[in-house]
Amino acid sequence: MGKWSKRNDNRRRLSQAAHLIDNAIEHLMIIHKSYPEGYEKHQRVLQVYAVALDDLKQEIEGYRADI
Repeated sequence: MGKWSKRNDNRRRLSQAAHLIDNAIEHLMIIHKSYPEGYEKHQRVLQVYAVALDDLKQEIEGYRADI
């Protein structure tokens, strides 16, 4: 496999990783919204996870743009 083929393959995999992270965030937000009142602590934890995953996704997309 040539240098550019490997580069394009890595870029594709990074795009897939970012997409999977988006799916994970969507699932966390669905769970977040399903909790009834009185579960604010659980909601905050899920929100923190979603924000951390979004930060990771942004880093992956930035790295993908650089390679």
